Amino acid sequence: MIVDLTIHLPDELRREVAHLAAARGETISDLVSEALARYFAELLEESDDAAAVEEIEARLSAGQEQTLSWDEVRQDLDGLPD
Repeated sequence: MIVDLTIHLPDELRREVAHLAAARGETISDLVSEALARYFAELLEESDDAAAVEEIEARLSAGQEQTLSWDEVRQDLDGLPD
């Protein structure tokens, strides 16, 4: 379903969007819709990342995650076959 949305843009931005849309052979609506979709996808990804970090931090605080020192990591790596 497609709905109408009215936005207010500064004149300079409107001109830039119109110019870019024309150069790409797209409508302003297509260009703005694509930009909004990418923007919100990025926000959702960042939100998912933040939630994952919070979950890991909670498990660390609860002692449910093992942590290793750099020396322990290096020792484990040195023990791997080449």
